[in-house]
Amino acid sequence: AGMLLLSYVVWLAGSARIPFSRLTIGVALLALTLLGAYLAYRQREALSQELRTRRGYFLAVEGLFLAFFLAFLLVRLGNPDLWHPWKGGEKPMDFAYFNAVLKSTSFPPYDPWYAGGYLNYYYYGFVLVGTLVKFLGITPSVAYNLILPTLFSLIAMGAFSIVWNLVRSDALSAALQGQTPNGLRLRSGRQAPAGPAEALSPYLPATFGAFAMAVLGNLGTVRMIYQGFQRLAAPAGALEEATLLMRWLWTLQGLGKALAGESLPYGAGDWYWIPSRAIPAPGDVEPITEFPYFTVLYADLHAHLLALPLALLALGLIVGLVLGKGRWSNWRGPAAWFGLAALAIGALRPTNTWDMPTYLALGIVAIVYTFSRRQRSSDAHGSALSGSRGLL
Repeated sequence: AGMLLLSYVVWLAGSARIPFSRLTIGVALLALTLLGAYLAYRQREALSQELRTRRGYFLAVEGLFLAFFLAFLLVRLGNPDLWHPWKGGEKPMDFAYFNAVLKSTSFPPYDPWYAGGYLNYYYYGFVLVGTLVKFLGITPSVAYNLILPTLFSLIAMGAFSIVWNLVRSDALSAALQGQTPNGLRLRSGRQAPAGPAEALSPYLPATFGAFAMAVLGNLGTVRMIYQGFQRLAAPAGALEEATLLMRWLWTLQGLGKALAGESLPYGAGDWYWIPSRAIPAPGDVEPITEFPYFTVLYADLHAHLLALPLALLALGLIVGLVLGKGRWSNWRGPAAWFGLAALAIGALRPTNTWDMPTYLALGIVAIVYTFSRRQRSSDAHGSALSGSRGLL
């Protein structure tokens, strides 16, 4: 959220022809820092208590973020090249757009492919990651290979946060209703047995959520292995007409050959490319089924990758609204939520346009659901109070 706020402020300034420079970024950063310090001072007692009671959680989150970052930094150190002639993907185009944003002093940036023109592309993601790069003066080629593990970590921790809150909300809801998470009501003076959700630390499902989002991908790799075993045993060209029973027989035979030392019939690049085109289609028109790990591993700093942290931020805000049931202690709560949600969802349009309608629709559904449910709850509570008065 901090990166989004900073980049948004300087993007608005650059669009108003205030130079997109280190001075402008520095002024915006100072202003946001002072605002944050003021808000922190206003809430100093609550923040101090939060740090004391949840220090372990904060350390765990920072440690996990660092672990994801370092893991993929090692991947980039092993292959930092941005210019491979046929396996370089779209990195030359992305690098050109990234440099265009860094070198431009106003927005939209200049078009690196058309002299005198402006960039006709959803480019805001490059502003999002390029603002601090420009401010710190990092060499663009080095920054490119630092941005990728940073995005990888943000994607993982976005999923971690969402799953953590879902798990904690279940336990909290049970506690507020005087129940253990397995539904056994507590009685005064007696301790009910702990349920599965109480015994299970939220760190485990939240960490699994991070891995499922950032690492596991889709089931295309599992299908590759299954089909690879068949291809080891089946006669050439026989797979297309084979029955299900025959396919299973070849799978078992192929498994035996693989255990005996034979390699599956795939090249090194197939293991990450084939799962990214998991839906079969004739010719060269397969639907793209890229998953975050493939996208980061292929290292294209493309719009759909840059939009993923924003999408997870928007989804986290939506989940938070539904779990919180739209209850705030004062007007600042809804103002902050609606402001940040509007910024996150709205930023998807200039970052990766096709993501915006999905998350806008989810946000609207969440708002309607949350406040309609809150209204029904208030009406039911009012009816219960009226009934109680009638009995007195």
